[in-house]
Formats: sequence, structure tokens, C-alpha cells
Amino acid sequence: MENYRSTRHIIAAANQVIGAVVERMKNAHPICIDHARKADPAGGRWARQDPVTGGRVHVLSVPDDAIGQAEVVMAELSRLKSLDVSADWSDFAVLARNRATLEPVRAWCEWQGVRYSAERDDGQPRLHQVREGDTLLGLLRAKPRRRVRPFALRRWFNLRFGGGDADHPWQALLAQFVDEVESVWCGEPRVSASVVIDALHEFGNEARRSGRGRLVLSTVHGAKGREFGYVAILDGGDWRENSDEERRLYYVGMTRARELLLLCEGAGRTNPFSPGLQGESFCRSPLPVSLVRPLELGLRYRSLGLRDLFLDYAGRWPPGAAVHAALADLDFGVALDIQVSASGEREIITDSGVVVGRLAKNCTLPRGKIRSATVESLVKRQAGLVKDPDYRARLRAESWWVALLAIVIEPEPGAVNIQREPWR
Repeated sequence: MENYRSTRHIIAAANQVIGAVVERMKNAHPICIDHARKADPAGGRWARQDPVTGGRVHVLSVPDDAIGQAEVVMAELSRLKSLDVSADWSDFAVLARNRATLEPVRAWCEWQGVRYSAERDDGQPRLHQVREGDTLLGLLRAKPRRRVRPFALRRWFNLRFGGGDADHPWQALLAQFVDEVESVWCGEPRVSASVVIDALHEFGNEARRSGRGRLVLSTVHGAKGREFGYVAILDGGDWRENSDEERRLYYVGMTRARELLLLCEGAGRTNPFSPGLQGESFCRSPLPVSLVRPLELGLRYRSLGLRDLFLDYAGRWPPGAAVHAALADLDFGVALDIQVSASGEREIITDSGVVVGRLAKNCTLPRGKIRSATVESLVKRQAGLVKDPDYRARLRAESWWVALLAIVIEPEPGAVNIQREPWR
């Protein structure tokens, strides 16, 4: 069977890993590079471009702690990115067995200002669900049979959002949609409003999946079916079981890489797969002699989705209540506070003291002190979507906004390993 994606070095490494699987049907016929690339260097273009690895699979010794590992791995990925002027962070993926191992890498991205795409569940909104997209939908739905001039959307956007804020993710995404409408229908004098509505929904779904310009942080499970130019597989001490199932999963992670593959080996709790890899397709790097673990890598970041919030909070107040006016004044990046009420509820409060929401009872946050809570998006909730008759009976508004939050948590003292000797 031919591989049309990875370099010969990556294919050889993956074959060594999967070759140990008991009774594997394809053992007699290992995967090989496709015929069109057989004459290419085993390391692809990186055989000459990278003086350190020469395009070989890089087995990198890392500290046992996730923070030290993140510092070492991201230093290496940054080095690789600097060697390719055309590289974009979306060409890179950091994969792990479990999400917890990725946390310090996410903190590194926040610290260094690197945009990233992390696995999110269905509780996170699409463009058409947030206030920016809903504003356009409201305009289009008012006259669904109306035919819209493509350039008129740009004029509306500029008037409504003052041309847009590049640092405001939802305005920037809506601006991309307006650009797409102008590009796709540039030869059409008018387009049906219903067609634009459908396009907005589809664009929102695709944009959520694309992660353009963002470093990908994912579990190996979550990366199935995807491919990236450069892949690093972390060793968080969680690749413990040397079973066929785990070996197949590790193999899946390895074969996500097209050009370069980085395999981490923990200093004391090494994964059971990479230590036995041998041959000319590999190069190995030892632990750093010393390593500084920035305190910033100990911070934990959470994006609270719809599942993390009590969605009906504002809906239990009449339209003229202060909560609705306060929600209308919120926007991306506005700071809020989370306080525990006398009844034990975790309430979301504005700087003027108005309670605008509440965390769900089953919302679990990492232990530690909340350093900041800011608005990430505002999603409209409709009374008609509330199915439970008891909850529906308590509503006093037909629609209301729900603020989704980005939370930064400072871990409890002693919870972060800031030792400088990575082997301890």
C-alpha cells in the first residue's frame, strides 16, 4: 500500500511502530511511499533545509513535567518555523494522548501571542449564533425574499461596525464572510437574502473547523483523518499501556505528519513505543542541561461554552430589567467577575455590579484562583428552545443574550513545578 502524504523517514518510523501489532494483516506488505515520490530524498525538502534533523524523525528527550515539556517542544517547533519563511502556525500540530498534557502548550501560546486552535465541544458557538452574525441574520430575515446587492453588505458592515476591528475575532470572521460574498457573487447584480442566510450558516460551520493561521492543539483521537506539515507527539506519562490498541493510536498520530515528525520521550515515564525505534530515519536529542519554566506556563485557560452556563438566567427577567441592558453593553474582551453568592451559586457580574449570568452547577473549573474572566462571545437564546415546561414557565422574556467567557486560572501555590533541573 502506498502513502501519498508522508516522507520516507516518517513512513519508515510508522512502520516500525505498527509492525509490532499482533496479527496485523498488512505486516507482509508494509506501507511505502507513492511511486511519484520514490526518487525524493527520504527526508523530503528538509533533508537539506534543516541542519539538525536532515528531515529525519526527531526523538526528543523531554522533562517528565508537562510544563518543562511544553517549553522544550515549543522551542523546537519555533526553530523549525524560523527555517521556513512560508510556514504558518496552522501547518503545525501538537498532539497528545490526553487534553491535560496540552494545557501548558496552550498557556505558551497565550504567553507568546500565538493563535491556536484547541479541541472544543459542541457547546461552542458558530458565527451565525453569536451577536455579530445574528445582527446580519436579523437584517436578512426581515425580508427573506429580498434580493441583496453583494457590495451592499460591505457598506452595511462598515456602518454597523465602523469597518471592523481586526482584534475582534467575530467581527473579523464576519468581515471574511462579507469578502466571500463579494468574491463569489461579484458578477451578480443581486442575490436572494435566503441564499446569503444559507451561506452564512455554511461559512460559520466551515470557519469553526478550519482554524486558519492557528497552531493546532489536539488529542490524537481528535486528529484522526487530518494531516499537517509538522507534528509533535507529546509524552505526558499517559502512554502507559503497551497494547495493540494504544500502539495503533500512536501510529495514527505519527501518520498525521507530512514533512516533519517530533516524538517526545519523558525522562522517567517514557512512552513504550519510541524508545525501541532504530535506524537511519531517526535522530535523537538529549535533555537540556538547564531549563527555565516560566510561571506563565502554569496558568490554565478555559473557554466556557453553552454547556458550562445556566442559559436561562437572563430569560427569567422581564425585557426592561437591568440584566438585559447590561448584556447589551457587553462586547468581546470586556472584563467580568465571578463571585459565589450567599446561596452558593457562581454568578457572573459586571464592573457596575449587575449579575448577567450564572455558571451551570455541573461546570468544573481547575483548582486555583480566577485571575481574569472576559467576554468571548454573546449568543442569543430563544424561549422557544426551552423544552422543559417547568423551566419554560419561569421565563419572562422571549429572547435574551448569554455571555460566553474566557477564563484564566492561576493554580494553587505549589501546584506548578518550576524546578530548573528537568531530570528531577
